[in-house]
Amino acid sequence: MLAGEGELADAEARARAEEIRDQSRKFWTGVAFAAPLFALSMARDFMLLGMWAHAPGMSWLMFALATPVQLYVGSDYYVGAWKSLRNRAANMDVLVAATRQLTSDILLDAAAGANTRLNEFQFGEVSTHALTVPGVFSIDNTAEPMGSQDTYSQKQVRSVYGSVSLNYRGWLNLDLTGRNDWSSTLPENNRSFFYPSISSAFVFTDAFGLTSDLLSSGKVRASWTRVGNDTDPYQLVSTLAAQTPYGAAPMFTVPNQLYNASLRPEEVTSWEVGTDLGFLNERLGFVLTYYNSTTRNLIMPVNISGTSGYTSQIMNAGEVLNKGVELLLRTTPLRQDNGFRWDMTLNWSKNDNEVVELYGDLQNLVLGGMWSLNIEARPGEPYGVMFGNGYLRCGNDLITAGSCSSAQKGMLMLDSRGRPRIDPVRRILGKYTPDWNGGIQNRFSYGPLDLNLLFDGQWGGNVFSVTNWFGTQAGVLERTLRGREKDICDPGIVEDGVLPDGSVNGDGVSDVNVCPQDYFHYWWNNQEAGVYDASYLKFREARLSWRLPDSFMERMGFSGGEVSLIGRNLFLWTKTPNIDPETAYDASNVQGLESGQFPTARSFGFSFTIRP
Repeated sequence: MLAGEGELADAEARARAEEIRDQSRKFWTGVAFAAPLFALSMARDFMLLGMWAHAPGMSWLMFALATPVQLYVGSDYYVGAWKSLRNRAANMDVLVAATRQLTSDILLDAAAGANTRLNEFQFGEVSTHALTVPGVFSIDNTAEPMGSQDTYSQKQVRSVYGSVSLNYRGWLNLDLTGRNDWSSTLPENNRSFFYPSISSAFVFTDAFGLTSDLLSSGKVRASWTRVGNDTDPYQLVSTLAAQTPYGAAPMFTVPNQLYNASLRPEEVTSWEVGTDLGFLNERLGFVLTYYNSTTRNLIMPVNISGTSGYTSQIMNAGEVLNKGVELLLRTTPLRQDNGFRWDMTLNWSKNDNEVVELYGDLQNLVLGGMWSLNIEARPGEPYGVMFGNGYLRCGNDLITAGSCSSAQKGMLMLDSRGRPRIDPVRRILGKYTPDWNGGIQNRFSYGPLDLNLLFDGQWGGNVFSVTNWFGTQAGVLERTLRGREKDICDPGIVEDGVLPDGSVNGDGVSDVNVCPQDYFHYWWNNQEAGVYDASYLKFREARLSWRLPDSFMERMGFSGGEVSLIGRNLFLWTKTPNIDPETAYDASNVQGLESGQFPTARSFGFSFTIRP
């Protein structure tokens, strides 16, 4: 083969593979019905067929049918493999609704319906690491035994539901709802679960005629609800997993997780009370809510003894309590006759979280973790505490043993080389849930100009930063310059603490100096060294908008328009170095972990909005 022919053949093969890939991406496009009686609209890989009608001679009674279907079907070549995917979500709702003025004072809204929901997922893949003829992407062209993967799951939920709403003179509301689900993912005897709710609101300023220049509006409200939840498909019975055959002999393995044929639905019971008040012709107002929510029968994997042949089992494990306060304050501090206006909105919330109990006498449940630091649920502690090894400090047990004195209580215990010792007893090092969250938005408007400034943040909570933990141990972060300002070990580090002989290091009498490289390398297996306060405040967004003249927009055939300059994530104030503590490890409940985070992007943009 002449020079360059190999590269040309590879390029042609890549082009052909891309062509096949483009041709094999198939998306199903459907139609949707929606207008009086029915209407039509187009949506990519989505179909909605709906119709509704009023009963003859009874305009207050309505019947409705809706059948939304979302479907994705595709197949694709990629390097070394062929895959096909089918994902379908189908719903069908039948609804009867009525609105009736029972008396001159009482208005009734009622509805009853049924729903069936089907979720279906199918995935297949065959792959190879070698082709007989280069560039020919075909299953038959493999030069070695092919690997394969085949996944199928189906879940169906059938439901009936109803609601009743009564309104008395517009100032007293009572709402009742109820729903019963039957889920295919639960055992037959636990497949059905019912969840009701009741709520009421009372506008006392209207009921008692209390509206004045001082008190503009006032409402109190209360609600109680219970919500059920099922689980993912195939959590009831353990099955064998097929493996690559050994020659002509098929091979199967037993999974490490034991499933549970006695699962019960999860249950969340909650209640809340609150008030909405407005003052000074609505220039000042607040919404205050207190809530209490208990989650029972959580469906999750629980670690079990390996002597059983499994490492975990799916169980209904535990009870978690959440209670807290939410406050929304709105005010207009300044409103002038020339059109200048300043509006402010402040929100603040505090949630107290506690794991009430786990399964049986289980004292800890490992939710996840990283580098020997676990995120755990422990009775009596907040959900999501961080459990690992930390610094060894002078405590009551060491004082009793004579290793340190009561005057040294709380000080770090050092080894003979002046390095902090690691406590061999693992303990709680923090929690990822914050003490409270809050935000403040200021809006300044004058004529066609509008300026919005948004700040938000959290106080409390912790984050385990592997970026800082590894970076410090490797000596690549700025903090590791400590003790090597002159040379690699000069002047060294003198750590305050208690030496093995009971003397105090750092008092200037008999200090032990340690080389920074040795000092920071000793952070390994000390997870506390990587746990930081996750409090932060962010200048989340600034938006400057100009409303285009109405006369100009009308000549252009539009009702209005706006031009905006937008900046997001403009500034961050935090005690956590080098990273943004507002980090999400994954989509699960395992949070408070950070590793190799990309820097948060500060962005600037421009938007042009028109209204037809």
